[in-house]
Amino acid sequence: MNLLRKIVDWVWRTPKDKVAECLRNKCDAMPHKQRLTVVGLLFGILTLTAFLLFGHACYKMGAQEQRVKFEIEHMSIPDFETTVNKDKMRRMELIEIQIDSLPDYDDTATKRPD
Repeated sequence: MNLLRKIVDWVWRTPKDKVAECLRNKCDAMPHKQRLTVVGLLFGILTLTAFLLFGHACYKMGAQEQRVKFEIEHMSIPDFETTVNKDKMRRMELIEIQIDSLPDYDDTATKRPD
């Protein structure tokens, strides 16, 4: 584990700390307005680069889809005459028959005058 830590320090942490220290010294030596300009310019370059990379990747994906040829296979029309639907229709017919066979009440559920 100690050897791995030394390798990570030598490859990553030491150079990173040196770059950070050098950048911090350079920024501290600049006037405030110039520092804001430099930081804003670097941020703009970073943003522009990110947008260009993202746009290029999207363009490549779209171009790849154009090269792939495929045919659309349409779904077949489902058969609606199933036993479940027939069973539901029978139940609905029974409900209609039961409603129509109520002799004492009309559609508004009031007693019919005789």
